Amino acid sequence: MSQTGPLTISGVVEDAAGRPAPYARVFFVSAPAAMPDTALLTGEDGSFTLSVPVAGNYQIGINADGHPPLTAHAVAGAGQGAPLRLKLAPQ
Repeated sequence: MSQTGPLTISGVVEDAAGRPAPYARVFFVSAPAAMPDTALLTGEDGSFTLSVPVAGNYQIGINADGHPPLTAHAVAGAGQGAPLRLKLAPQ
């Protein structure tokens, strides 16, 4: 089965208490294809959506004020799961 439409990785970043983490920086650490230096900030509700060029396994990083950096594994393409729920550790 082939993927139709744009490929994305989406999710929500939360603080250690489970509250949305607005304005956290989300970026690619590794990807199955060459990626430009892409980063975005989460919305006020902690949500984000990254567009990706090909299906596969991606490593994303999250930096948020007052929390240590976080990395997470994400899969883009057919059969990808629900949006990621990423919880930051307390500092």
